[in-house]
Amino acid sequence: MSWLSMARFAKGPLWREDQRTNEIVECFGLPGAGKTYAAKKVVEVLRARGVCVGGLGIKISEVRPPFRLIAKLSLIALGFWGVLSALPDIRRLLQLYKPMNSISRLRLLLNWLYLVALIRSRSTRGAILVLDQGIAQAIWSTQFWGLCTPPHQNVFALVDKLLTKLRVGRLSILDIKASDEKILQRIQARKDGRSPLDRDLESWQRAGAVTQATRKALASWSRRSESISIHELRNDGNSVYIEIRRIFEHRTPESDP
Repeated sequence: MSWLSMARFAKGPLWREDQRTNEIVECFGLPGAGKTYAAKKVVEVLRARGVCVGGLGIKISEVRPPFRLIAKLSLIALGFWGVLSALPDIRRLLQLYKPMNSISRLRLLLNWLYLVALIRSRSTRGAILVLDQGIAQAIWSTQFWGLCTPPHQNVFALVDKLLTKLRVGRLSILDIKASDEKILQRIQARKDGRSPLDRDLESWQRAGAVTQATRKALASWSRRSESISIHELRNDGNSVYIEIRRIFEHRTPESDP
């Protein structure tokens, strides 16, 4: 699917009073851990069980640059007024982390605005939204490109407020893990430079530290919120598909919120 056809797919009023994204299933982990692969398997498992799934974000993630950026900007533009109401919370969130420079600030701002537009997209209405990179990964990126590590409670107070505005009733985070060897093999096999780490392996140590810090923050968040759940998945082979089937084995269309 081209970026243009995806923009047409999402075209229409993106901010509606009767619209509700009740659940998001998203993947979190280091670049190369296999988030997109796992997200595709989640879509496959849920659809096989008759569950309505929104997977627009996965399609956009697979578009090659620079068309991926164009697709993201198109979605932001189509949902401009809905995205605009989330801007104050996003700006406050970025202020907590103090991005390294203006380029990093713009990169993070666009990433958050795109995520908001995607969650608000009419293509997700009435469906479980499956993301290969969602709220947790956006927090990771914000910390990776930031100069500060603010208190968890300050960060998630803003994130909770944002999720309330987005009408997210349940957030399931799949924490994707893989061996360093597997991750490096996947990164080196990429041809499109999807992540900065694809081109700069010297950042690997920092990325690992940020990942561990984000995992601790997410664990703290999930302990104090009944609507947040975290599931650990090992992506070193076919086991990830088996684990995903286990996690969603009781999900049926009737059990959707």
